[in-house]
Amino acid sequence: MGAFAVAFILISGYIYVSISTFQKHVTRREDGHRYYFRCGAYGILFCTIGCIIAIVLDGFDLPSFLLNYFFGTSLEQLLGITKYTKTFQEYLTFKLMLGSGFAVLLAPIGAKLENCLRDEENTRKYIHQVKSPALEKFLFECGENLQTVLITLKSRKVYVGIVNDIPIESGEVEHFTILPILSGYREKDKLTVIFTTNYYQHYQHHLDDHGEPINGSGACLDDFVEMIPVSEIAHIGSFDIDTYKQLIKPIGDIPWMEPQSYSINNENIVYPQADL
Repeated sequence: MGAFAVAFILISGYIYVSISTFQKHVTRREDGHRYYFRCGAYGILFCTIGCIIAIVLDGFDLPSFLLNYFFGTSLEQLLGITKYTKTFQEYLTFKLMLGSGFAVLLAPIGAKLENCLRDEENTRKYIHQVKSPALEKFLFECGENLQTVLITLKSRKVYVGIVNDIPIESGEVEHFTILPILSGYREKDKLTVIFTTNYYQHYQHHLDDHGEPINGSGACLDDFVEMIPVSEIAHIGSFDIDTYKQLIKPIGDIPWMEPQSYSINNENIVYPQADL
């Protein structure tokens, strides 16, 4: 019977951490042995609560009353245990089994209750700040503060944009989305950034305040969202356009800085390139 009780404990713990949104996100960011012990810990909790419920019900003799009322029998008759043969050990074993059975029922109820009581936004913040790896924390902070980021892919494609969404449901982040502001590429030899597309100008001139096309046709703001695979990122860092403009202004006779013409914020600027 002990083996069945342990099985019910692990099953109830697994049910809880699988249904609870918070626990699911947390456990998927932990090692396998931590996941196992977390399931066991919550299983023991629900099993203990189940045993308490079983003992309380037995104190009021409710199970025997219901069985006798509906089926004309009792738990003692079903299990072949009478008050003369039932030992204390058998009593505890029976209550452990009954409590373990209750645990399987209590686990999904507890998980759904937690989902209702927990604030999803606060849950995401806690997971990012405490349980997430460095890259995920960085992306979350940039997205929360609307800080633009500069992303260089392995193909040398460059994006400057605002972090739009970071999926956390599947554990370690494999991709995220950004709303691009600028895009371009890194020059092959010097790896200097060359911007070729200014999305911000398009947003200003062709989209209304709700991100919809002004003339009623064309792409809306959501259509410009780009998905970035983490496995393709060569470099990522925060980016401030005003600071960038200051850094690339001429600062003397530096032969490796060559003039490059591009447009940012509706201004036609001719500044030297800068290694970023």
